[in-house]
Amino acid sequence: MYTDMFNETKGSCPYENWSSVSRASCSNPDHFHCLKDEYGRIGWVCTEPIWVEENRCPVFNTVANKLDTIACPKSKCPPYIYRSNKVDVEYACIYTREGESSTTLAPSPNNEKNDYIAIPILVLTIIVVLVVLFGIIFYIRRRRLLLNTNRNMEMEANPDESGKLVEDEKSENLANESCHSFHQAKEILDKHNLGMMEVDANPDESRNLFKTEDDSEHKADGSNESFHQAKKILDDHNRILITGVQGAGKTYLAKCLVAELGEEGGKLGNL
Repeated sequence: MYTDMFNETKGSCPYENWSSVSRASCSNPDHFHCLKDEYGRIGWVCTEPIWVEENRCPVFNTVANKLDTIACPKSKCPPYIYRSNKVDVEYACIYTREGESSTTLAPSPNNEKNDYIAIPILVLTIIVVLVVLFGIIFYIRRRRLLLNTNRNMEMEANPDESGKLVEDEKSENLANESCHSFHQAKEILDKHNLGMMEVDANPDESRNLFKTEDDSEHKADGSNESFHQAKKILDDHNRILITGVQGAGKTYLAKCLVAELGEEGGKLGNL
């Protein structure tokens, strides 16, 4: 039995809020139907659903006061049997007023306007980010170029400093080699109980040695510490090995020892 009669509506069927409308309209929400009558008017009614054959749509017959079916008026029709209260049938059996859509909402002018505004903002943001990124890269590369240019200009303006760095490095390598040779020679001399000394590259002491050589080729500088140290080793061991870096005064120290001991009447072998 039908609990309600056909109720014509002013709008389309409530497909978007079907559940809430069906609960508010019918005691049994499954009996809620929204469809057309035989005159093409859209309305709702609470009645027990019926089975609808494929390619047909449900309608309400107000004369017989019952549900009925008609041939699908459009090309896209339900290709299967379904219940008359089923709301997700093909579009041909969904009833809407002309100008309204049951599947999509027409875009409002405000939404279109917002879209038109959002696109330029997005493009502008991307451009700004790219400009900032390229600016940072350009700044870093330019800064490195300036640093390299300044470094090259300083090296060209002060060639002596650059050469001094190279000479210092060579001197350091030579000193390391001499130190290694010194320790090897000392180990050998210690085994044979022979004397050995290393002449330090002392600029002041070297100058004193060269001054003494200018004054008298055969007179040793009595205030020279290296000379006295070498003379003591020679007196203790009768032999001496003089080592040191280039320019430390090894040759002149040997000449001084020869001259000094020659004056004392000593007899020297090869030094």
